[in-house]
Amino acid sequence: MPTRTLFSKEGSKWNNEAKTLFQCSSELDKSGRIGKAVLEMAIEKSWEIPENARLFLQVNQQEMLEELIDIITSPLRD
Repeated sequence: MPTRTLFSKEGSKWNNEAKTLFQCSSELDKSGRIGKAVLEMAIEKSWEIPENARLFLQVNQQEMLEELIDIITSPLRD
């Protein structure tokens, strides 16, 4: 399985639309309840979470979408 990453900076090969969406994305707040839960679940699923990671993803595979839904809804299960 390829490594999944929450990005902390724009990709050099991204198109302008992706860069604009990235600039609009929020930084993952690791101090809040939801941010902590998302971080824990992402790490559990072997995602890379660099410093200043942003909540920005491209989802183009069902498997990744299911994993993302699991990560995002994890705070609701506590």
